[in-house]
Amino acid sequence: MKKVLLMSGLLCVSLFGKELTLSGNIITTHNEAGGGYGIQTQKGVYGLCYMWDNEALVNKLQKLEESGQPVKLSGNQIDKWSLDCDSIKFPDSVSSKPTDNLNNSIKEYTKCLLNNDFECQIKFMDKEAMKKVLGEEVNETALLQQLKSSGIQVTNVKMGTPSKIVKNGSVLSSKVTYSAIVKVQGEKIEQKENLNAISKDDGLTWLFSQSNDSNVEGTHCKENEDVVFSCDTGKKVVSVCSSKNQSNKYIQYRFGKLDNPEALIPKNPTEFYNSVSAFHLNVGGTAEAKGLEFTNGDYLYGINSINNYFYVRKNGKDIAELSCKKDMIDNIDIEYLKAFGVKTETDE
Repeated sequence: MKKVLLMSGLLCVSLFGKELTLSGNIITTHNEAGGGYGIQTQKGVYGLCYMWDNEALVNKLQKLEESGQPVKLSGNQIDKWSLDCDSIKFPDSVSSKPTDNLNNSIKEYTKCLLNNDFECQIKFMDKEAMKKVLGEEVNETALLQQLKSSGIQVTNVKMGTPSKIVKNGSVLSSKVTYSAIVKVQGEKIEQKENLNAISKDDGLTWLFSQSNDSNVEGTHCKENEDVVFSCDTGKKVVSVCSSKNQSNKYIQYRFGKLDNPEALIPKNPTEFYNSVSAFHLNVGGTAEAKGLEFTNGDYLYGINSINNYFYVRKNGKDIAELSCKKDMIDNIDIEYLKAFGVKTETDE
């Protein structure tokens, strides 16, 4: 009898004292006992922690459940469907370093795309960013049905190295280049764009959204902005960019090398009312002058789109004048700018 009990005890130790590695999604469990967290795997749900267990780990599990992202963890098995809370580790999916977690999230998201796993893809989508674009809450059920019925198939995905992580308050962000070959109803389409990566839990979990920060080709203006004017001098570019969103109006003069403008006027583009003016004047006979002027202290930065040049003055004296060497974009519309809130001067 003692031998049977001893063997039974050894068997329990061998079955339930070993480390078990699990993959799945964190879910709320133990409701009848006051609440806790478990992991939903393909085999079933494993209990992890009660609410009163390891506080730091419980907080981490809560954030992982809210993110909806799949995770991988390990811990000592205490019975068939439970792990010891204090022994739980995140060997591959979650580390203390935001950069490691971002890289792991990029790998997981890439797998979701290559496997055409739409449910997994939705879990990695930044729903708040999507809400801003759509103007309404994201209906995940409807979105899933839409994706499944779209006939979209991703056959090749390449993710670039993420940019340096930037912290703004409690939010971390980065940018990732993305390229893919997508099949839509049998037709192959090449996609190239930037993705925004964002974390609201100190880099523990990351979500992705399409970036509107890529520039309109050859200008300093972003894809989500209007190009009012742009001119390439051969070495540097001057662009005037304005908001498309009428509820948050701004206009700004940008000058310098592409992707690295050295002059931004006004510095805060929403504060343009006292620093920007537009003009369309007859300067003798049939000659006209049309453009914009931006003031910054003693300096004035001007654009004359009809005569194809821009200039800089200090205390009223010309100190620089440059001509456009390549194709110029001229969308200067005096009536539109007047309605936009820019001071205007005309002969009328």
